[in-house]
Amino acid sequence: MDAEIIHQHTIIRFDPEKGQYRTSLGILTVQTIERAERLLDQIVYAQGSRNRTTLIQAIEAYLRLIPMPIGMSLNPEALLGKYTQVENQRAAIQALREGIEEINQIRDQIKVTIAANQNANQNERSFWLSWGESDSVEVETAFEDSRSDCVSWS
Repeated sequence: MDAEIIHQHTIIRFDPEKGQYRTSLGILTVQTIERAERLLDQIVYAQGSRNRTTLIQAIEAYLRLIPMPIGMSLNPEALLGKYTQVENQRAAIQALREGIEEINQIRDQIKVTIAANQNANQNERSFWLSWGESDSVEVETAFEDSRSDCVSWS
């Protein structure tokens, strides 16, 4: 897994204490990665069409899942308008997928070790049992408030 690709092309950070990839909207799961891959496919398709609205909507949906370092640029074509930019995101998504798979493997090893060591401190056991767990809150995409109302690409 290449963490540099993730840091270069996204605003996703790894929380080593909890064993999770996090964004400001929540944690990433395998399901989040799969949705992001489908959105990248939609972006590539929309790049070839003349319908700019479809491209903008696909980019907006993607950025809700995988935030990118956009600075002050609110031009969707500047972010993901070229095929090479989408391929950079695909590489970052692949690195995230590999990272999540590695976390799951480590979590399985932790469970085996804890099960074998019944003398472990209760606090230590409870900490490690929840490490890498991603069944809780996912990245939120349906906003119930108005925090994204002021951002418009059109």
